Amino acid sequence: MKIFVAKLGIVECYEDSYEDGEGKYVNEWNFNVKGTYDSAEDLIKEIVKETGLFDFGVKDFVFDEEQSAIMTSDLVDENNNVADKKDIELWEKGEKKLYTANLWLYVQCISDKHDMTEDEAEQFGFSM
Repeated sequence: MKIFVAKLGIVECYEDSYEDGEGKYVNEWNFNVKGTYDSAEDLIKEIVKETGLFDFGVKDFVFDEEQSAIMTSDLVDENNNVADKKDIELWEKGEKKLYTANLWLYVQCISDKHDMTEDEAEQFGFSM
């Protein structure tokens, strides 16, 4: 069984154009993520619930093993609300500005609790 230990979440926002794709960098912010999860799906559901940042389905996330991160992106409006169908139709016509929001959740993926150091086990509440 794999255990996912959440470490940090980062959101990067870029202007987006229907014709030109992702464009100019706008801003980014990060948030602390703590906890251990039995699956990436459990981690994602908890982060979405706790932060209220995005209403993405689990299927929309990709695990990037090289960066040890779970990643997704979506179109959002100026208030970071996921764009709805009407927003996207206006954006496609060039009548509304939308942004790409890239969400990165940095995690440590452990095969089981015995792959942890003693300090990590203590930090995340496992007994060795």
